[in-house]
Amino acid sequence: MSNPALPNRPFVTFLFAKLRTNYAVKDFHDQKRLSKNMKNMSPSSNNDEQEKATNSNSASQGEASDVTFFKNPRGYIKKKSKDSFVWWGTTMASHPRIVLFFGLFFILTLGYGVLQMKVTTDPVELWAAPDSRSRVEHQYFDSRFEPFYRTEMLIISTKGLPRIQHNTPQGKIEFGPVFNKTFMLDVLDLLQKIKALRTEVGDNGDKSVGIEDVCVSPFASAFGKPMDPTQCAIQSVWDYFQNDVNTFKQTDDVDGYEINYLNHILKCTNNPYDTDCLAEYGGPVLPAVGLGGFLKDGETFTKKAKYSDANALIIKILVKNHRDKSKLDPALKWEKLFIETMKNYTEHVMPPYMDIAYTSERSIEDELDREAQFNVWAILVFYFLTFAYITNSLGRFTTWRTLLIESKITLGLSGVFIAFASVLCSVGFFSFVGVAATLITLKMIPFLVLAVGINNIFLLMKTNQRVEINPDENVALRIGRICGHEPLGFVSRRFMPAFVGICRERRWLAAGGGGTIGREGTGSLPVTS
Repeated sequence: MSNPALPNRPFVTFLFAKLRTNYAVKDFHDQKRLSKNMKNMSPSSNNDEQEKATNSNSASQGEASDVTFFKNPRGYIKKKSKDSFVWWGTTMASHPRIVLFFGLFFILTLGYGVLQMKVTTDPVELWAAPDSRSRVEHQYFDSRFEPFYRTEMLIISTKGLPRIQHNTPQGKIEFGPVFNKTFMLDVLDLLQKIKALRTEVGDNGDKSVGIEDVCVSPFASAFGKPMDPTQCAIQSVWDYFQNDVNTFKQTDDVDGYEINYLNHILKCTNNPYDTDCLAEYGGPVLPAVGLGGFLKDGETFTKKAKYSDANALIIKILVKNHRDKSKLDPALKWEKLFIETMKNYTEHVMPPYMDIAYTSERSIEDELDREAQFNVWAILVFYFLTFAYITNSLGRFTTWRTLLIESKITLGLSGVFIAFASVLCSVGFFSFVGVAATLITLKMIPFLVLAVGINNIFLLMKTNQRVEINPDENVALRIGRICGHEPLGFVSRRFMPAFVGICRERRWLAAGGGGTIGREGTGSLPVTS
C-alpha cells in the first residue's frame, strides 16, 4: 500500500518530464526569435527581400496582364472593372467644370419630370398582375357589360344594450340587441341623413348631385317619374318597413300576444320576397345582406340560419360605375361627402350605445393616396441627420482657418445632394416615359439611395486614407487610382449580400420551409417543414 503522505511516483515523473519539455520548447522559440532579429538587422538581407518583392510584384503584374476570361473569369472581370473605374475617376476629375455643368443640367432636365409624376392608387393596378386570370376576366366583363357597381357600406352594432325577449304564439323568441326599438330608430335617422346628402359638381360647382343621381336604380324608367332616393337600391332592414316609421310602430294583439315590428322582421327574414317586405325601390332585401353576426363560431351558413341572433345591422348603398373614368366625378364627390359625414357623425353625433364601421368604394384609393402623400419633413430631417453623421464621423477640428476642410462639411453636403439628385432623376425619368410611381418609390427609395450613397462615401474615404500618396501624380490620377483600388467593392459589398439572401430564402422555400405558397386557380397550399 502506498504512503498517502507522498504523491504517486509515476505522476511526479510525468510532471517533471512535462516541465522539461515546456522549458525546451520555450528556449527553442527564444533562439529562433533572436536569430530572426539578427537577420533583419543585416543590410544584405533587406536588399534580398526588396528584390524578391519587386520580382513578385512584376510577376503578378505580368500574370494580371495575361488574364483572360476563359482562364480566370473572376480575375478578368475584376481587372476590367478596375481599369474602367480608374478611367472613369481620372476622366471626371480631369474636367471638373464640364462634369459639374452637364451633371447639373442632367439633374434639372430629368428632375423636371417630377412635375408630371403620377402615383398609382388603383388597387387593381397595384395588386393584380396584367396577365392574371382574375384581371383578364375582369377586363372581359367590363368590356362587354357595364363595370360592376360601387358599394358604400355601414356596419352598425350596439354597445351595452341587452338582448330582447319577445313572446309569440310559437313561444318565446330571443332577439339580438340590434333590434332594440330606440336603436333602430336612430339607425333610420342616420339613413335619412345619408339620403339627403348633396354635393356640388362641375367646373363652377353649378350642378347639385344627390344620391338619386349616382345610385343604382334597377327598376327606374326614363318614361316614369323623376328620380328620387326611394328608387335607389339600398339594402337595409328598414326596407322591410319601406323606411316608414308608422309601419314600424304598428302593433296588434292576437290571442293576448303583442304583434309588433319584431314579428314583421321574423316574417321578412323567413320570406324576403313577400310583398309586405319588398324595399322601396321594388326589390327584396336578403336577410344575409341586411344583418350580420347571426352565425356562431364555427357555424356554417344555411337556409335555416337564425337571423334573430344578429348583432349588427348592415346598410349597403349601390352606386353606378362607368368604364369612362371622367364620368365618375359625381360619384366620387358624393362618396367623399359620405365619408366626411360619417366621420363627423361617429365623432360628434353617434349615441354612446352605438358603434359604426363604414367604408366606400373609394376608401382604399383614398388610403393609398394618403399614404402616398409622404411626409417631406421626415425625409428632410433624415437627410440632415445623415449630413451631421458624416461630418461628425469623418471630420475633425483643429483651427478655424481649416474648418471647412477638416470638418468635411462640403463632403457631407455633396453626398446628401448627390443622393437626393439620384432619387430626383430616377423618378423624373420614369415620369417622362409614363411609368406611374408607387408607394415603395415615394417611401423607400429616398432612404435606400441615401444609405447606399453614404456607405460609398465612407468606402472612398477609407480607401483614400489607406492608399499611399504618390508625389508624382496629380489629383485626377489619385482620384482615379482610389476609384479603381477595389472596383468590385461597390457591387459585391452592396448587392451581393442581398442577392445571396434572396437565393437562400428561395432555396429554403423550395426545401419545404414553413409558410404559405399561393397558386392561382388552386388556392393557398400550406407548406410544412
